[in-house]
Amino acid sequence: DSSYNSETYPISISAALGSSTTNTLTIKPAAGQTPAFSGSFANPFLFMGNTASNIIIDGSNQVGGTSRDLSFANSDGSFSGNGLYILGSNITVKNVAISATGVGTALRLDDIGTNVVVDNCAFAPVTGSLRWAIAAGATVPNIPGPTVTNNQFTQALGTAIETYNMSGSVIRGNSMDQSD
Repeated sequence: DSSYNSETYPISISAALGSSTTNTLTIKPAAGQTPAFSGSFANPFLFMGNTASNIIIDGSNQVGGTSRDLSFANSDGSFSGNGLYILGSNITVKNVAISATGVGTALRLDDIGTNVVVDNCAFAPVTGSLRWAIAAGATVPNIPGPTVTNNQFTQALGTAIETYNMSGSVIRGNSMDQSD
């Protein structure tokens, strides 16, 4: 399948027995496939709880590729209508197209643990405008911030990247295009 518009969301991921930095759960499209998760949901498509760790979401359908073949587009427009919602550590999201609309957030990172990486993803509103592309925050001050690199932010974004109550965030090599 390449279209997942009738699933029950959110898909929740929590701790996996035996996972480690060398034994990860990897979510990746099969060669030649372009899976698209789309619809209007008051929940994110994918939720990773605070016990989730050692997860890689690689949206390229090529081994070692950088194409963005996996996409999430939530057109709900409410505050909770996120594309992906992550609380966890040792999580990488790369090569993914993520969209939301209205006051939603394409990628929400709350009270994350260490080593959360967002690389080479594309962020844009589903329609109209989008309040946040990436919102990363903590209820406890000075937790480690995410590494956000080489991403593309396009169209009408209120805020591309927002971090609060975090320290040591790495944000570099991202492109912002507001011309659309």
